[in-house]
Amino acid sequence: MTGDGGVRLALVGAGGWECKRIARVLSDMGALAAVCDPDERRAASCGQEHSVGHYGDVGGMIRGETFDGAVVATSADARATVASELLGAGKHVCAQWPPACDAAGVGALLELAGRKKGVLSCLPVARSSMAAEAMRNAASSGAYGRLMSFDIRARGSSASAYAGRDDCDYGGGRGGGGGSGHDHAGDDHAGDARARDMQADAIYTANLMFDAAPHVVFAVSGGLKDDSRPEGHLTTILGYGGGSAATISVNLETGATSETAEAVLEGAVIKADLSEGFVRTEPAAAGRGPGRAARNRNYPHDNLSLDLQLRSWLGDFADAINRGGEPERRNRAARGVMHALAAIKAAEASLLSARRGIPIYLDLR
Repeated sequence: MTGDGGVRLALVGAGGWECKRIARVLSDMGALAAVCDPDERRAASCGQEHSVGHYGDVGGMIRGETFDGAVVATSADARATVASELLGAGKHVCAQWPPACDAAGVGALLELAGRKKGVLSCLPVARSSMAAEAMRNAASSGAYGRLMSFDIRARGSSASAYAGRDDCDYGGGRGGGGGSGHDHAGDDHAGDARARDMQADAIYTANLMFDAAPHVVFAVSGGLKDDSRPEGHLTTILGYGGGSAATISVNLETGATSETAEAVLEGAVIKADLSEGFVRTEPAAAGRGPGRAARNRNYPHDNLSLDLQLRSWLGDFADAINRGGEPERRNRAARGVMHALAAIKAAEASLLSARRGIPIYLDLR
């Protein structure tokens, strides 16, 4: 589904390469209605480039423009606030992951969307999510048999977990729906928030891989050494039913950031450097399951691939708005939010496990 169905989408956030890419894809779809950014020069530049109206605040755009929904690609800390304002005005919302609010904050957005009969979706545009999508497509092709396990290993200083990721500032990068957001710069427990965010990012990637929320979570995290800038590691095991599982390991003791993943199927092993967006498929041990994989076959996630994935996700959002009376359409668009909510709950359990020094079992069914 593209803009052919008449769905008009605004973009909140006009700075940074991710926002510019979203604007271009929406414009190519024929769906871009307006652009909003508190930096009016930035908003004007983007609006003029795509021949749409531009605004300096969300309220002004709501009053001055006709549109069905909006893609919220602001700084992470402001996404919940902006999404709440749009949903309250009766607009559908597709918010970029991560929202930087806790499970209660995401739950409040879901409740508001239900009350306003709005579509609330989630847009993963980081290269790690794109690479995970490529892994999922390979795993779900049926060529290599059943997906049995998925492991992610993330390394990097929690203090720099979001450094350089959010160029799309809005409202000073602060806020959060109803006060539930995390201001990483001013929070006394900012280190905890960043550690949780790194874990949630990795868990969300696993949820995308299985296209499901985990049934159970077992947090067996190692200790964190400091509140303001924790060091240590977080480990979480996720059960997805049918004997499938994922293991998430986050190491906070190094300044070098990286994220790798490995999916084990009956007939192949799919490996990825999620930080760089590269995926390769290797054959499993001889005699294990169907299919043969080409060894060391690389799949670079180039700009064209990124645009195609983005168009697919935004198309699902537009389709849910255009045919919102069909539960299947809405469920498909809302699935990403449910994955996000499960990821945040699991990450919070992992952080609590680390702080208390005991394993924590969480049943999400």
